[in-house]
Amino acid sequence: MTSSSVAVIGAGTAGLAAARALSRHFSVRVFEKARGPGGRLAHRRREGFAFDFGAQYFTARDPRFVAEVAALRSAGIVSPWRCRFSKIENGCEISRQLWNDDTAHYVGTGRMSALSAYWARGLDVKLQTRITQLREAGTGWRLQSDSGEVFGPFAFVVIALPALQAAALLPDQSALRVNAQAARMSGCFALMLGLEAPAELAFDAAEIISGPLSWLAVCESRPGHEAGPGLVVLSNNLWADVHMEDPRLWLRR
Repeated sequence: MTSSSVAVIGAGTAGLAAARALSRHFSVRVFEKARGPGGRLAHRRREGFAFDFGAQYFTARDPRFVAEVAALRSAGIVSPWRCRFSKIENGCEISRQLWNDDTAHYVGTGRMSALSAYWARGLDVKLQTRITQLREAGTGWRLQSDSGEVFGPFAFVVIALPALQAAALLPDQSALRVNAQAARMSGCFALMLGLEAPAELAFDAAEIISGPLSWLAVCESRPGHEAGPGLVVLSNNLWADVHMEDPRLWLRR
């Protein structure tokens, strides 16, 4: 171990941002349980269809992030989504807006996870490695995976995971563990529909204010989409929380 070794657990947006900043001064290794970086920038491909079923878009206001987005646009990593956006309540459209450069909403070109793949470039990222235990090792820390593999020691560990997953890793005596255990996360179901033909809708994306749904988006309206036509439909959080433990077969009906 050196005083400059850092482990980052989680290769989502937060973990990659931390790793990129820390790597300017320290030796950093990132651990990710999935097959690729991304976290909430979730993307899935199945049988000729492709779905962004996590974060649907993002905006930029902070000057530092505005500069980052400009660089990402120049590199072709993100594009503005020129979306016909509607709000729907009780089955009726109550407002309509065209997203343009004055109201820029961005997506990853082709897939939202294009951002995480770009941000992971040049980093030491170990994929398909679920860290399940932290152990003190002298003045540092060792990490153990679910397969029994041990890494480290590291002088510092950054846990960039959802709160309850972080709580499971944090030592019993850590004050952060108490805060993490107290966090309450909201659920959300994502329905991904591949279509035989494009859906003829009056909008590209819609916020749904009433009922069990909260969002509907037309996949092929997103910049760089290179797959069959489809829809992504998201539930609202309250409905998902109530039905989170329901049998999955019932949910598919």
